Amino acid sequence: VVQVLGQLHLANMLVYDQASDAESFFERFVTKKRKEKLAQVMGFLSIKVPIFDPDRLLDRCLPFIRVLFSPIGLMMYFGLLAAGLITVIVHHERLFDSTQGVLAPDNLLLLYVGFAIAKTIHELGHAALCKYYGGEVHILGLMFILFTPIPYCDASSSWGFRHRSERLWVASAGMLFELAVASVAILIWAATAPGALNALCYNIVFTASVSTLLFNSNPLLRFDGYHMLVDLLNMPNLFANSRTQLKHLASRYLLQIKTSSPAAQSQREALILPTYGVLSLTYWLILMVGILTFVANQYLDLGILMALLLAIMI
Repeated sequence: VVQVLGQLHLANMLVYDQASDAESFFERFVTKKRKEKLAQVMGFLSIKVPIFDPDRLLDRCLPFIRVLFSPIGLMMYFGLLAAGLITVIVHHERLFDSTQGVLAPDNLLLLYVGFAIAKTIHELGHAALCKYYGGEVHILGLMFILFTPIPYCDASSSWGFRHRSERLWVASAGMLFELAVASVAILIWAATAPGALNALCYNIVFTASVSTLLFNSNPLLRFDGYHMLVDLLNMPNLFANSRTQLKHLASRYLLQIKTSSPAAQSQREALILPTYGVLSLTYWLILMVGILTFVANQYLDLGILMALLLAIMI
């Protein structure tokens, strides 16, 4: 309760019976505006642009969505995944040999198109399942990360679902849809001769599988898997609190600052927070080094530029 009251106070959302402190009110207002402007300046590498409200369209598609998530739809889904997995096993040598040409200059456009298709289906998966459980989705747009447009949707209404299982299904829906797209793409890739369609399908398979395994499903990064872990552990702000706990431990035991305040409020959190913080930092560094090495092998200048951006972010 005290923490909530403190947050309301900082946001100037409390009304007192007695005369308010105008000077303190104005100081908090100025501080808030300064932080908002700083966030806008620092967020130029990640800009969200809403395009349209898909909620009415989802309402019209609700009968189809219900069929999609019916027992028959689930059986068809698992059958599709099984067919895709068998195709991967049969053609695994040719599939992995083609990875060497993913960053070739003549493949970059198809790589982005494949990525955009996979991510669009990913976001529509979140929206469809959110609507299936009675939620609302009012924003579908583009998010520019390093000036590269990527589709996104706002399915945050699912956070208000009473049942945890519903929230977890909505969080995982993007990955489930993306795996279905990858399965369709691998079947088309295996059945077609080399050409534009064959190359596009391979890029869809590559982006969908890599993004799902390394990013979306991994709880150590703040994507779908992370939100699922937060819900399972019932520990909001796990990422930020883990960093705060690590800073507290460093301040308390390395710098001997006895006034440092921990983020953990129980023995359970005192164990989970630093463990998650160390694992997530380690995985992030390994992932970034791997990506930089992979890119630098093809484009040395771009790899150096990405390394500089990484150093600035750190």
